[in-house]
Amino acid sequence: MVKGSRKRLCMKSQKSAERVNVYLDSKARRALQDLVERNGMTKTEAVSKAIVAYAYLDERVQCGLDVVVRGDGHEQLLRFL
Repeated sequence: MVKGSRKRLCMKSQKSAERVNVYLDSKARRALQDLVERNGMTKTEAVSKAIVAYAYLDERVQCGLDVVVRGDGHEQLLRFL
């Protein structure tokens, strides 16, 4: 093993974030800006939370479960396309 290569391998495996470039249409851009302003978070935080939330909901839907929003005496079944 070349001196220092083990250190580089360990540093590489410890990477906890991944940089991605995303192009948003105007609707998504406005929604992101609204989230950031309403919740006082960064765009990175908002996008990360949105991805995790979508993955959670998608997993449930793939298992045959429904996603329902309830409130004010109303109930709405959400559909993901």
